[in-house]
Amino acid sequence: MLFTSFVCMLILCVTFMLYRYVEDSEREHQLSMMDGKLTEIVNRLDQYKETDNKQIMWLSRQLSRYPKIDQRLWISFSNDLIRLFPHFQHVQWFDNNQMLRWETHNDENKTAGSILTDDLDIRWDKEISYSIKDSGNDIRIVISSLGKRSKERIGTLVIQYSLKRRLDEIQKSVLSQTQLLSISSQLPADYRETIATRLSVSRPILLGEEVYALYMEQHVSPYPKLLSLPMAVFITGLVAATLCSITLYLLEINYVGRRAVSRSIRSLRRELKAQKETENRLQFVAYHDQKTLLPNRHSLEMYLEKAILVEQDIVLTCIDISNLNEINDMYGHHIGEHLLFDIVKRFRTILPRHAMMARVDSSQFMISVAGMCQLEAEMQANQLRICLEEEFNIENNQIIAHCLIGIAYRLNRSINTEELIRHAETATHRARNWEQAILLLTTRQCRNN
Repeated sequence: MLFTSFVCMLILCVTFMLYRYVEDSEREHQLSMMDGKLTEIVNRLDQYKETDNKQIMWLSRQLSRYPKIDQRLWISFSNDLIRLFPHFQHVQWFDNNQMLRWETHNDENKTAGSILTDDLDIRWDKEISYSIKDSGNDIRIVISSLGKRSKERIGTLVIQYSLKRRLDEIQKSVLSQTQLLSISSQLPADYRETIATRLSVSRPILLGEEVYALYMEQHVSPYPKLLSLPMAVFITGLVAATLCSITLYLLEINYVGRRAVSRSIRSLRRELKAQKETENRLQFVAYHDQKTLLPNRHSLEMYLEKAILVEQDIVLTCIDISNLNEINDMYGHHIGEHLLFDIVKRFRTILPRHAMMARVDSSQFMISVAGMCQLEAEMQANQLRICLEEEFNIENNQIIAHCLIGIAYRLNRSINTEELIRHAETATHRARNWEQAILLLTTRQCRNN
């Protein structure tokens, strides 16, 4: 029970830590998103600045094309200008003596006011001039462009608009309802602030020759939403602690019973393993010779049954140790068994690894190699005879073994396993009768005889 309580407390502590981590990560992600939006807004303002400069230079050139600027021309020009660029609030035209000749207010923006002519910071000698006027409640952008005709200066076009009003338009198109955008020269130019109900980010922006802070604020709820990731982590932790406590309680109750079942299973596994080992030993005894541990006649028959299904031409070699009984009588059966082991070792040095070698009788071995032709079988039989007739040294006894080899070659698909083995034994018997070391018979010859 104490262990269960400790595990549940550990899960709750980890859950609280994950909850705080996920909540902080979400706030950091929101700050990064706000920072990205501020960067987008700063880039958009820079693009607006370049676009406004190009537009005013183009408008100044268009207006300078007329030989005389009268009231009718100015009203038509300014009305078209404000219609095309509704954010322009005040349009003015000054002559070469820097005297105001014509001006027009945007009717929709009259309440915003404009800068008096005396307060304009215009550089009359520059082709394009950009200046800022901060009145506390609003920041005014003043752009002037020099009008020329045939490289001769004829006047200056001055445009004014409110930066805060333009930021309000950007806020409606880019930001959400919970986000506010403002600009000020009093705030730090680059900082982040995170409190329970508000996220704040600012970026520096260069207006004219002064640096302002573009400030974004987002209101957030002090409590996480039910379908938010932090709440999902918190609920998951509670569910995990509950399920863990129930599971550990049930495990503790059933501990003794499970131990008894485990002991029974281990005992049953040992019995099954012993039974399996016994079955494997019995199967090995049934399919192998006990003295040489080679496959016996039954294993050879099974091998040939499978080989007959795949191949038509099969070669089966039968080797009979003709003087094995004399060796047993002269030196003893233990010397004869030792001799059989040495014979098997010599045969293995000649036969390929995939060859099937079986002991089918006390003095007979049969060998079958898949994919071997008649000529190869004769050459292999001759090698086996040569290595067998070399002298054996067993317990200081010099023993020479003799053998008779019969080879049966299957040419007909109708020949089954029993007939093929019988033909190989027949070839061995005929080799003894005809006093030949090696005799090859085809299954057709055996059937004809």
